[in-house]
Amino acid sequence: MSETEARRHSWFFDRDGLLVAARSGLPAYALPYAHTHPPEPELLAAVRALRPTALVGLSGQAGLFTEPVLRAMGELNPRPVVFAMSNPTICAECTAEEAYRVTEGRVIYASGSPTAPVDWLGQPRVVGQANNAYIFPGVGLGVVAARLPRIGDPMFLAAAEALAGAMLPAELARGAVYPGIERLREVALLVAQAVVSEGRREFPGIVSPEELSAAIREQLYQPSYPSLPGGSPGQLEEEA
Repeated sequence: MSETEARRHSWFFDRDGLLVAARSGLPAYALPYAHTHPPEPELLAAVRALRPTALVGLSGQAGLFTEPVLRAMGELNPRPVVFAMSNPTICAECTAEEAYRVTEGRVIYASGSPTAPVDWLGQPRVVGQANNAYIFPGVGLGVVAARLPRIGDPMFLAAAEALAGAMLPAELARGAVYPGIERLREVALLVAQAVVSEGRREFPGIVSPEELSAAIREQLYQPSYPSLPGGSPGQLEEEA
């Protein structure tokens, strides 16, 4: 769809309620998302009116996604998406346990802070942490290794698609939204390759695939530290 059409599917809700065109004093960056709609100060009423498929919490307001809001999302969607992104944990819009319980286990949930798995009907459900650590190391690695002069939106889109493609069937079966944290190095390599592949479309004269492979190996950081004389580990190794 076009950018204009895509924006029509994105709605924002802040401390003054639903972001609508009739609201005065809006900053310029908000205007493309201020749609024509009656003002609505209550989140639950906005959810019922707009029938969203996903809620992304960036408010810093603990408990903003109340049980009625979560229940409405579950009624509207067979697999409601709820990302309670505010951190630390005490600021999350809802907990993973609340989201799973109210939606009868159907929610696709991620948090902004590390969260323990939720036991749902005797099965652990992994709670994904929506963290930019999945993206920025690979983007930086690809840009440095390929000497890209500029990072554009298509490269970030390629990075996001590479992250999604990195999911394993076993991770999806556990309810995970992101690959396991222990796979960050693997994910960074996939993201770097995707960023460079996209970069070649804009900058066809960058390094060849063979040169890129060697450059990535050279730039990839290895967090290992030598031992001190006598065989005892160095201070950095102990702290790591």
